[in-house]
Amino acid sequence: MEKNRICWIDTAKGICILLVVINHAIMITHIEYIYGNINIDNSLSSFRMPLYFTLSGIFFKRYDNIITFFNKKTNNLFIPFLFFYIFGSIFIPLFFQVIGFNMYSESSFKSLALDCLYNHCNQINGPLWFLLCLFFANILFYFVTYFYNMSLLIFFSLCMGIIGLMFSYYRIELPLSIASSFTCLPFFCFGYLVKQLIRDNRYKMKYIPFMFYIISCSFLIYNYSGFVNFSQNYFEFPLTVFPLGILGVIALLMISKAINTLNLVTYIGRY
Repeated sequence: MEKNRICWIDTAKGICILLVVINHAIMITHIEYIYGNINIDNSLSSFRMPLYFTLSGIFFKRYDNIITFFNKKTNNLFIPFLFFYIFGSIFIPLFFQVIGFNMYSESSFKSLALDCLYNHCNQINGPLWFLLCLFFANILFYFVTYFYNMSLLIFFSLCMGIIGLMFSYYRIELPLSIASSFTCLPFFCFGYLVKQLIRDNRYKMKYIPFMFYIISCSFLIYNYSGFVNFSQNYFEFPLTVFPLGILGVIALLMISKAINTLNLVTYIGRY
């Protein structure tokens, strides 16, 4: 898969990146896209992050041993997180103090230092939660893949996802976005299963069922998603998180497969 790129996977990645950009644009501008009393962003949120974790699962690789795997994930995910975390919580406040803007008190410094432990990096750099969540999801899934039986792999991934939803339902806060990594694990596992289909070239599609599926998914997601926040591990309707997330992911993967290549979107998805 790495040597011979699959264009529609790059297209799916590009769509995913654009959905995240749209989400952050909505957050920055404080615009709510509402139609028929339904918040469009909530509907997009029901499958935006599930798509990200599904794509991550597609590219999951165990490597030779756990040490090599851990080093790879530390270099690719945890060290970038650490760099931006330190930069945002230490260097930026110090810079403002040096130039005479006393924006941060001693208590503010402590608050920033503990931001990712208790506030999902929202004060420093909100998107950092994703690096942490993906890091721990990779670690968790590495141990799940010790079950070479596919049924057991799916079962334990789903169990961890249910534990994540229980954390959400009972509002049990875990540091470092660990609770979110539990919730997202079934989507990661789903991506791993999709990888097997791609490898075996078993992903052909008939277009009439495809269109019916897309319309059905759109209706369900549009009407039943509720408020969804994977970074805070908070969901208005916890029971719909996995069904709607998987439905939305499949729909977007099918759309990407039908389109195959979409110039700029596919190009963005390569990086």
